[in-house]
Amino acid sequence: MSAVWLKLITILCLFSTALSGPESGGVVWRDVGGSITIQCRDTADKESLSLEKGLSQDEILNKDRDSEKITIAEGFRDRLQLDGEFPNLNIFIRNLTTDDMGPYWCVYKKYDTTASQLKTEKGKGSVLLVVRALSGPGSGGVVWTDVGGSITIQCRDTASDKESLSLEKGLSQEEILNKDRDSEKITIAEGFRDRLQLDGEFPNLNIFIRNLTTDDMGPYWCVYKKYDTTASQLKTEKGKGSVLLVVRDQERMAVIGDASEKTKQCDSSDKNLVLLSVVISAAILLGIIIGFLIWIVLKTKASRSTRSTVKPRNTTNDVYEDMRGTLRH
Repeated sequence: MSAVWLKLITILCLFSTALSGPESGGVVWRDVGGSITIQCRDTADKESLSLEKGLSQDEILNKDRDSEKITIAEGFRDRLQLDGEFPNLNIFIRNLTTDDMGPYWCVYKKYDTTASQLKTEKGKGSVLLVVRALSGPGSGGVVWTDVGGSITIQCRDTASDKESLSLEKGLSQEEILNKDRDSEKITIAEGFRDRLQLDGEFPNLNIFIRNLTTDDMGPYWCVYKKYDTTASQLKTEKGKGSVLLVVRDQERMAVIGDASEKTKQCDSSDKNLVLLSVVISAAILLGIIIGFLIWIVLKTKASRSTRSTVKPRNTTNDVYEDMRGTLRH
């Protein structure tokens, strides 16, 4: 009985949290002081895993498959825990701050002996972490705006030999804008054509995006490109101006606040029901034990009473009685 109630309450709490929770599409919302678990997954034969963070993709964790050596960056050593079997690892980070906000990538690496170079590949599990601070929006490359607002991304580069500029968005770094230096050809991705404006002289360009939605949330990179004739390949380099855009939906935030209160109430009622279930279960178990003991006592008394009503049987031997009578005479 108690187990059924406990399961029912747990399912209801999880269901209500899932419906009203703020996590979707690779975006994870947390409050300051909270925690996050990043689940890195990969099926191929890789040699190491790195967890990279932020617009600059700083390595905060590295685990080698063979030696099992783990390297954790300063600032995460007392907050980061790792579990699981390589290559499928769960990375737990606690005591989050606004400085932890940004994209996180699961990057798997393997040395290619044929090409004599280290090859990297992003695995599954990459997330965009948004840490809500009670004191208001943060800083340090993070731009907060509301739904329907706008943003200006200022892409800058000091070298004049770059051939093109691309604005890349999101964890998958999708190209939403490309401008060629020589031809001045501009290519804008679908969904941004009527919202994006460009001004400035190459390579220093200002990119204005209006009518922002929650789908626009994520990191944006200014990526400059140049074809290397010596190596016969296109080389890319991130310029200045990259930002992390956080779009607030005021209606949704209000729902999240209500959901948090409901979750707290659900947790409180859950604890009360668990306590009540434990008390009822203990009472039922005690009643069963007492009933069993009473049954044993009654059965024992009944058995003794039955034995006392049976008369003892006198054993006689007619032959010995006749012999005794003859001897007396």
